[in-house]
Amino acid sequence: MKQISSIMGVGATLWLALTLQAAATPLTLGEAVKLAHGRHLSVQASQHMLRSAQAQQREAASRYWPSISLETGPSYSHLPGAGFGSIPGMGGMVGFPSSGTVVDTTLSVRQTLFDSFATHDAVRFAELGVEIGQQQLKQVEQETMLNAALAYFQVLRAEGLRRVAAENAKQNADHMRLGRSRLAAGTTTQMDVLQLQAISANAQVALIQAENAVEIARLGLSNAINQPLDNRELVAPQAFAVLATADAAKLATVQQRPDFQQAQLRMKQSETRASLEGRGLWPTVSANSRYSQRDTNQGTLSAGVTVSWNALDSSRVLSRISASENEAEASRLQLQLTQQAIELELQRGLKTRDEAQRRAVALKEGLSAAQEAYRLAKSRFELGLAMQVELRDVQTTLVQTENNMLQAETDWREAEVRLARAMGVDLAGFLGR
Repeated sequence: MKQISSIMGVGATLWLALTLQAAATPLTLGEAVKLAHGRHLSVQASQHMLRSAQAQQREAASRYWPSISLETGPSYSHLPGAGFGSIPGMGGMVGFPSSGTVVDTTLSVRQTLFDSFATHDAVRFAELGVEIGQQQLKQVEQETMLNAALAYFQVLRAEGLRRVAAENAKQNADHMRLGRSRLAAGTTTQMDVLQLQAISANAQVALIQAENAVEIARLGLSNAINQPLDNRELVAPQAFAVLATADAAKLATVQQRPDFQQAQLRMKQSETRASLEGRGLWPTVSANSRYSQRDTNQGTLSAGVTVSWNALDSSRVLSRISASENEAEASRLQLQLTQQAIELELQRGLKTRDEAQRRAVALKEGLSAAQEAYRLAKSRFELGLAMQVELRDVQTTLVQTENNMLQAETDWREAEVRLARAMGVDLAGFLGR
């Protein structure tokens, strides 16, 4: 018993160690995108919608096969008055059932021989539904991965702002301690120390807000990947691959986008629906076979060909045809709108990416200058050569530059991913590198 307990204890310890190790493993952008792709509820819902469309396709294809029905069951019949069995020559006569319970069994087979290609159109309509479902799934997957990447970048930004706020709070606390020392030495005024104290308090408030922003951003990422993030660290991604220029991107974008392909398929589906509705103006020819038997009596077999034509229902069919044709025209216009929206999104994405890139490069140079200016101002303040107002202004500039730099880097990353999405690039490969 002690040996079993010991083994269980070792197993629990190993499991705990592995769990802690997994929780401590940094989360990369590629892993976050992969989790979102495989675990998000919207992706699972789209998968079920695709399976539903595939089932409808199988149902439409089953119309090519004959339908077989079997009916059987007991029935009771009673003729009031004289019993036919007591009338000479009438008892057991066919067409005059005796009172009592009988079992009727009927087997029917029906096969459509010609329906003006309505079944063909119905199958094609269902096939287009499956293709639409596949493109919808692809679009949801891309959107889910995009949202996961954006949430990942927001966490990196929030953590960067928290680091800046923490360093700013630390520096302000040091300035306040130095100011109090200078006040005790009589080299500064009480007003300067009070201002430093107020500045330090504001820096602590900014730090609290930055810490809360990190928690909110991590919650957003947890929701995007549908998995608790816990305390896992995030790894800043390397620079993305250089995307194509505007001219090359425009040529490759439209056909690759799943939303454009959906619009194309919906237009074809609307045209197929109009064709399918038009089949209602033509007759349907079916072969029928029927076998009936009552109790143990000899059965009856019949077979023939049936022609069905709704000659007096043409107005309803024409109305459905008109509705389908208008739906097809609306789908064609929607396809043009989708193409225009994609081209506009692409142009905006290119300009936004270029602007964010230039801004990040400019702020990188400005950050170096702000850091050097703060170093000089801090040295002058410590030597008593500068007032705290000068130090405060330089420090404020440094914090603003650092915050702007973090925002520019985030905007650049987001712009690159949005541009890739606008170009129809598969984000699983683009972000998984």
